[in-house]
Amino acid sequence: MIPRQALRPIEVLLVENSPSDANLTIKGFSNAQIANNLHRLEDGESAMNYLREQEEFTNVPRPNLTLLGLNLPGMDGREVLTEIKSDPNLKSIPVVIITTSNDEQDILQSYNLSANC
Repeated sequence: MIPRQALRPIEVLLVENSPSDANLTIKGFSNAQIANNLHRLEDGESAMNYLREQEEFTNVPRPNLTLLGLNLPGMDGREVLTEIKSDPNLKSIPVVIITTSNDEQDILQSYNLSANC
C-alpha cells in the first residue's frame, strides 16, 4: 500500500469555453473521486500562457493531463495542440481532445497533430 503522504493529486488543465461542457467534465471528475486539482480556462491563448507560465500564470503547477476543446475562441484547440506538441518543454503532457463533433476529419486531424486521445 502506498503511504497517504506519497499520493499527490493529478494536475488537470481543462480548456473549454462551453460552460455546460466544462461543468459536465468537472462533475465527472468529482464523481470519480480521483484526487485532482482541476484548472479551467476558456480560450487557447490563456491555455498557452498557463502552460508556459507567462503573464498571470507564473508559478502554476504543470498539468499531468490537458483536456482540450477544439472550437475555442481566438486560438482554437487545433492550434493549441500544435503548439503543445511542437514545444520540447510541453510535448510530453498528454492531451485529450474533448468535443461533441462526430466529424471524422476532426478526429483524424487531432490524431495527426499528436493528440493522445
